[in-house]
Amino acid sequence: MWELTDRNCLEAQELTVRLHTEGEQNLMGAEMDLQELEIQQGEGKWIKFTISSNGSTVDMTGAVKTFGMKENQRDTNYVYRVDDGDVASWDISEEVNGIIRVNIPASTTSQLAAGKYDSQAIFEMTADTDVDKTQKFIIKIVPAVVN
Repeated sequence: MWELTDRNCLEAQELTVRLHTEGEQNLMGAEMDLQELEIQQGEGKWIKFTISSNGSTVDMTGAVKTFGMKENQRDTNYVYRVDDGDVASWDISEEVNGIIRVNIPASTTSQLAAGKYDSQAIFEMTADTDVDKTQKFIIKIVPAVVN
């Protein structure tokens, strides 16, 4: 489910996750499992979300976006959170094609302890409709080999 692609920016790696409507299957024909993304301390990443419904991408123009990471999903405090108004952390240049990206900067990952963090992205178009998308996944911060 994760694809590593090149991105022409200072933080040059981008990770892709495809979000599907409930009950849809992934490309392998199996129900989607909780995904794990590995990031080295001090490494910045753009995470790319491709939102689809019934095999077609969804125009996410105007979606309210939230991304958060916690040490434990039951915690009240986030170790990192990006809300819709933080325009520098979101790339919405392709939202009409169902593609939204969020940035986890190197300055953030360098401050996080090695370990697993419960993470979630939420994209809400109109409350209580089938266009709302959410994806939970694990971000694993690993120590860098070279500091």
